Amino acid sequence: MTRHDEHSLNTALAECLRRRSPVWQASAEDLDALEGTGRPDILVDPPAGAPVVAETEYTPARTVEEDAGRRLGERAGGNRRPIEYALAVRAPASLREAPAWEFADRVEDSTFEYAVLSGGPGLRTDRPAEAPTGTGPGTARFTRFPERDWLRGGVDDLAGLIETLTVSEEAVHRSTEVLEEAVSIAAARLTHSARNHPDTRVRIARYLCQAPGVQADRMAMAIVMNACVFHETISGSHGIQSLSDLPREIGGMLVRGTLLGEWNRILAINYWPIFRIAHRILTILPARLAGLILEVIAPAAERVSTAGVHRSHDLTGRMFQRLITDRKFLATFYTRPEAAGLLADLAVARLEADWTRPEEVTSLRIADLACGTGTLLAAAYQVLIGRFRRAGGDDGKTHRAMMENSLIAADIMPASTHLTATMLSSVHPVLTYGRTQVYTLPYGRHPAVRTPCLGSLSLLEGERIPSLFGGGFAEGMEGLGGSGAEAVSEAELQRRSFALADGSLDLVIMNPPFTRPTNHEGTDENVPSFAGFGQDEGDQRAMSDELRRLRALAARRKGKGEAPPASHGNAGLASNFLDLAHAKLRPGGTLALVLPASLALGGSWAASRTLLARHYRDLLFVSIAAPGSGEKAFSADTGMAEVLVLGRKRAPDALGPGDCAAAEARWVSLRRRPRSPAEARETARSLRRAIEEAPAERGAVFAVYLGGVDAGTGICASVADGGCASVADMAVARVALGLKRRRLRSARSERETPLPLTTLGTLGRRGPVDRDVGGRRGAAVTARGPFEIVVPVGVPTFPVLWGHQAGRERRLVVAPDSMGRLRRGRSRAAAGAVWETATRLHFNRDFRTNSQSLAACLTPEPVIGGRAWPSFRVDDPEWEEPLAAWANTTLGLLLFWWLGSLQQSGRSNLTVSRLEQLVVPDLRELPKRRVEALARAFRDLSGERLLEAHRAHEDPARQELDRRVLGGGLGLDAKALAEVRLIGAKWCAEPTVHGGKLPPVRSLEEDPGR
Repeated sequence: MTRHDEHSLNTALAECLRRRSPVWQASAEDLDALEGTGRPDILVDPPAGAPVVAETEYTPARTVEEDAGRRLGERAGGNRRPIEYALAVRAPASLREAPAWEFADRVEDSTFEYAVLSGGPGLRTDRPAEAPTGTGPGTARFTRFPERDWLRGGVDDLAGLIETLTVSEEAVHRSTEVLEEAVSIAAARLTHSARNHPDTRVRIARYLCQAPGVQADRMAMAIVMNACVFHETISGSHGIQSLSDLPREIGGMLVRGTLLGEWNRILAINYWPIFRIAHRILTILPARLAGLILEVIAPAAERVSTAGVHRSHDLTGRMFQRLITDRKFLATFYTRPEAAGLLADLAVARLEADWTRPEEVTSLRIADLACGTGTLLAAAYQVLIGRFRRAGGDDGKTHRAMMENSLIAADIMPASTHLTATMLSSVHPVLTYGRTQVYTLPYGRHPAVRTPCLGSLSLLEGERIPSLFGGGFAEGMEGLGGSGAEAVSEAELQRRSFALADGSLDLVIMNPPFTRPTNHEGTDENVPSFAGFGQDEGDQRAMSDELRRLRALAARRKGKGEAPPASHGNAGLASNFLDLAHAKLRPGGTLALVLPASLALGGSWAASRTLLARHYRDLLFVSIAAPGSGEKAFSADTGMAEVLVLGRKRAPDALGPGDCAAAEARWVSLRRRPRSPAEARETARSLRRAIEEAPAERGAVFAVYLGGVDAGTGICASVADGGCASVADMAVARVALGLKRRRLRSARSERETPLPLTTLGTLGRRGPVDRDVGGRRGAAVTARGPFEIVVPVGVPTFPVLWGHQAGRERRLVVAPDSMGRLRRGRSRAAAGAVWETATRLHFNRDFRTNSQSLAACLTPEPVIGGRAWPSFRVDDPEWEEPLAAWANTTLGLLLFWWLGSLQQSGRSNLTVSRLEQLVVPDLRELPKRRVEALARAFRDLSGERLLEAHRAHEDPARQELDRRVLGGGLGLDAKALAEVRLIGAKWCAEPTVHGGKLPPVRSLEEDPGR
């Protein structure tokens, strides 16, 4: 019987890998593969990437990790690039005994176990160690992914993983630093030139649609730098000379005219989206200043090209993000490459295409209509061509069609579209194309348009808008300025437009701006969403009015049975971009967005959730359960929690339920944001598998594993169940969902205990929002109410419970901290109307669960509710004490947290408009003696000092409140109270509850009544 050794395995596996990419050099046991001695089992050495080693053994493979770890830091023999990543691969032992004629096919069809090792001598790793470092005899120190156990997959999965590992993180990091430093120095030289050349910066800024300043200078230099890097990338093809080969002045300075001449030759081939803007900037610069700038930029471009990372969709994005100063108003937050890879992988997997047919691949239309630095669109393209390659396709032969027709990008910043076009072109830099679908769109006033321009959002009205710069100008030409092509004037380019038909896209992938066209953000700008690019107050108001007009137009145009538009002023521009994506997607097309976590529960996002529920199926919401707000973001620098939203658009005759509570969805919480492209890819793969294998019934919980590591958890719920977002332990979510159905679910069994519950709105009505009461002097947001809120003096006529002071809010009764003083010109009648809302019962609007104790409180006498403590008027005053007692039990805290927005860790924000949805005991149904028992519990415990909410599970006073309210008042037995103790401990362990202030967990075996 044939017994196949590891040499046979390596030969067969290397051949399988070679078939997955037309550009890979995959060798098996090549003596010349590495410098010096040593023969790796398999070396994958792409021409423009980092080499990757795979060491293989048949299971149990006791030494395979040691062998793989030893390869780290060694250098490939051909290009001398170091090995940064090595795969330890375990092959099934059954392959040894496969018949000879079946062996190759068996390898092709086998499931392997593998782990990624990284680091090694002389190699830096940016992320925390994922596993204890390997320190066995003769091994290099390394980190391991996954930490425990093994990833599992076939040859396609191995090939896809290797593809992500061929981008050198070490080189990307070094190159980003080189680019950033060079651009900063070059921009400083441009800035300092203002004294001698005052018009230069103004002309460049105008060309970039910017106000003159540091940002415009940095953008300009980033564009020139990017063009120089791409120049180096394509040098040696089409007869293009490298920067180092171009003639220099005496002293070695690169001559501007010489470089412009070479760029003219490049433009004659094409590459207009990359070089046209850079060419214009360099032309505007005086010759001497241009030389001083190129003196810095050219060497940096050569260094980056030498490092071989010029094709990374992360490189220019990292640099560009650090250089922008106007991010608050333009919201140009950069999608992290790992997050982009995760979203792109999940989205492309949903595309309906036969990957073996090139014509189907090139017929796909994928768009990012707020493309920023192009990270998401480039990531989607990388995932798409990876699938095409593994199906046997040659993406070099489809690149031109993809660039000309399939990949669509738009933004209001010329630098953004320039970088996007560069990254897409860099996939195959030497291959030319006749045009692109990358557009810079007008923002604000434009002479060719009657109404103010809103970038891509102007497409909400029609299917064609003007383009300042764009790929459409090349339509019908072989190449701009090339042989046989008619010259096109700048004026002609300006007249061309961006056309995008409704229902024409297969995938919309975006991380849209988050700013809001209201002034509730506390800025000095009139309309924050439109304050970028130096718009004056009149333009800002006109743009805001135009946005309202477009929304009203969309509302009038919607067909029978369709949901109203998703957009809402307080939700921000991201909700308008959801409307845009929805309009442009075809039925069956895929939606893939990065949105604020407030989408899950925010009141202003209700219309967005309704649109998703009505028009999309296979809905998936992915969030991060982590302590810090920044750790829950998929974008860089937002400092706020975000959620990935994916769905497939329904056909008009197959619309879903209009009720969000009836629309199915999957909610997934990851333990952390993926730390590398490889982790992002494997997370997407594991997540898809977990969803496929999960039970379909409501409340079913599933886990996402990376090897032996619990990487996340998910639950089958509804679109209305946004409290599932960022929940680390879905047992807590199951309890909350059960309580909404008037059942206390056991975390350990199928036991359910009925509870008489309802929503707060059935028992009374909420008080006014604070702006309708008044405001403190000098507050950022202008108040509409009649009062100025001041420190109380004497006996206040209008006492107010306004702000938070955690130290004085540890007991159930809280005294007012302010009083209202009638503003000049306001009537006593207006003051009296506000006083009519005064109550004893107040709920915590901005509940810091890791520092505050109370979800609700009573004041000694009725007072006006304020910013932090809005009032609630119950239909029966005898219900105030029972409701305050319930709200501060473990279940009350959990339900308050569940309903609130969790964008910031350790804090649950519950808007006044959502307060009436809070789940509370139905005091109308309870016997009078039970209501009285709840009131007595409040009075007896009102003097007890309560610990912070995130310490509820170790708080004796809170446990006594649970016993008196849940047991004595609502009738829960000892077993049910024990379940409450367990759920309390689980809830306190939630990252969004403790926000990093995790106290030690006490034993749960104690008597629940203690």
